Amino acid sequence: MRDMEDLVSLLRERNTIDQRITGIIHRPAEKGHIAEWIASKAFPIELNDDGNRKGYDGIFTDGDLKGKKVDVKFYPVNEHSIDLDPDVGDDVYLLIFTGSHRSSGSSKHQERQFRITNVYLFNERELCDSLRKDNVKVGVASSVKTEYWERGEIYPEDKLDLGLCMKSEVLSFFCCMQE
Repeated sequence: MRDMEDLVSLLRERNTIDQRITGIIHRPAEKGHIAEWIASKAFPIELNDDGNRKGYDGIFTDGDLKGKKVDVKFYPVNEHSIDLDPDVGDDVYLLIFTGSHRSSGSSKHQERQFRITNVYLFNERELCDSLRKDNVKVGVASSVKTEYWERGEIYPEDKLDLGLCMKSEVLSFFCCMQE
C-alpha cells in the first residue's frame, strides 16, 4: 500500500509541474508539445495555432526551408526508428529531437527522461522513398539505418548546412539536463 501512496503523491507533484509547463507552452504538457515549443524557440518555425493539424506542426519562416512544413518529433531514446506517414507530401520535413542512443529492446526499469542530445532533419518523402528502396516497411516505428541518422544530424553537429538559423544555445539547455 505504501507504493500506492507514494505514487499518488508523486503524481500530484507531477500534475502541479504539468500545470506550470502548460502555462509556459500554452499547450498540454505532453512531450510532443514541449518539443514543438522548443523547436519554435531554437529554429525559425511558426507553430500551427490549433496544435493538432494532421501531418505537420508548423512552417519554417526563414532560411533555405522557408515556407516548408515541419513535423516535430521527440524520442526520449533514439532506437533508430521513426513514425512516418507513407503518403506524405514533398514539402514536409521531420525535425526529430532525441535523447541518448540505445538499441531497441525491453524498456522495463528504464527511465525515459526529457533530454535532447541530438537533433535530426529529414525530408519525409525522400526518407520514405529511401527506406522503400531498402525494403523497409514505412509507417509506425519504421527502422532507419544509422547512416541516415548520421547524414541527417543538425545538432550537436550540423551536417546538412541548410542555413536554418538554429539557436544552439536553446538546445544546449536541454542537452545538459542530468540523466
